[in-house]
Amino acid sequence: MSGFALKRLITRLFRDGPLGLGRRLLAFAEAEALRRGYHEIRLYTHQTMVENQSLYASIGYEETGRGAEAGYDRVFMRKQLRG
Repeated sequence: MSGFALKRLITRLFRDGPLGLGRRLLAFAEAEALRRGYHEIRLYTHQTMVENQSLYASIGYEETGRGAEAGYDRVFMRKQLRG
């Protein structure tokens, strides 16, 4: 295995609402990646979605770069998984 999972995330699910769906979905994705033998998750969000960037950073994701992809200004992030 290549050691990381790429997960494209839908913005609406990751806004912290009363149910905390974003954090729960990320926790599930991380646990599932570990279960499958991955050691890293990579994701991206739009540069204007500063709330998402803050959420990801608060749970251990680090920014790895910025750039345009498919016509969108992206912020790329990753998290090393420990299990």
